[in-house]
Amino acid sequence: MNLYPMKLESILQQRVWGGRRLAEMFHKMLPDGKPYGESWEVSDVSDAASVIANGPLAGRTLRELMAGDGVGVGVGGKRLLGEARSAEGGRFPLLVKLLDCREKLSVQVHPDLAACRRIGGDARPKTESWIVLHAEPGAKIYLGLKPNVTKEAFAAGIENDTVGDMLNVIEPKVGDCLYIASGTVHALGGGLVIAEIQQTSDTTYRVYDWGRVGLDGRPRALHVESALESIHFDAAEPPKPIEPTETADGKVVLREAFATISRDEIEAEYDFEVSDRVAVGLCVAGAGVLEGNDESVTIRAGDAVLLPAGLGKVTITPELGERLVMIRAIPN
Repeated sequence: MNLYPMKLESILQQRVWGGRRLAEMFHKMLPDGKPYGESWEVSDVSDAASVIANGPLAGRTLRELMAGDGVGVGVGGKRLLGEARSAEGGRFPLLVKLLDCREKLSVQVHPDLAACRRIGGDARPKTESWIVLHAEPGAKIYLGLKPNVTKEAFAAGIENDTVGDMLNVIEPKVGDCLYIASGTVHALGGGLVIAEIQQTSDTTYRVYDWGRVGLDGRPRALHVESALESIHFDAAEPPKPIEPTETADGKVVLREAFATISRDEIEAEYDFEVSDRVAVGLCVAGAGVLEGNDESVTIRAGDAVLLPAGLGKVTITPELGERLVMIRAIPN
């Protein structure tokens, strides 16, 4: 079976800190009156696998595609990924989300491999990145610790509600990209819409929740011991927004250990190559048509497309008068 650009169905996630902007900005069909904070656009997480929406593989899941389960001779993770490495358990290496942060998220951390080994259980390492799509005036991102915050001082701050005073604060602008290495304590503030691209893992340790209760009216669970085991208290300095690099293949906003990410603003027909590694395209503004290997799909803000390794030339044509913004991620 020839692989082709595969449009994926969204997986909506209700969150206490969410709102309604996923509908306003990305045409998501949200049930009335409920706060939705996340839309998972590319996922091979075990209980939330993306479903293919177009072409011969429509109705199959990304999990089935990675495993090659009944989706065609020779179709499977290796053929889909090319030279990119799969995540643990043979899963697709990237998890891609859209986040509507009506209120600030909990202060949290994702473990690195060494912390996972110390903690044990089903802990999986995760590094991620954020691209800011909307920021209300005064919106904040909490990323990393202020200088000289020790493990002991931070633990005391959890007890006396002074954690917020220990966090490095960034006031982001639209287009900013931030890299959140595993072990970095972080929280997104309210008034933000974010594209989040991360390693396939759902291990998150919530260390502080601003005194908030969950959707059930009860305080949400904290994971203080595991979080303190995971945070890098010896980090040299807090992260800052990354300066993008202009290349022949687009504007690269991140080139790090887990993925290369670019952000393209497209106003006329635009071509790029998908060669030895799989790519993910996430349309975050505008609308148009994406074509590759004789398959064309319409895309608009909020749509994700899986671009298999070896696909070759991909062409994006914006709707007349539209400026289409596409985020592309290639796992390393």
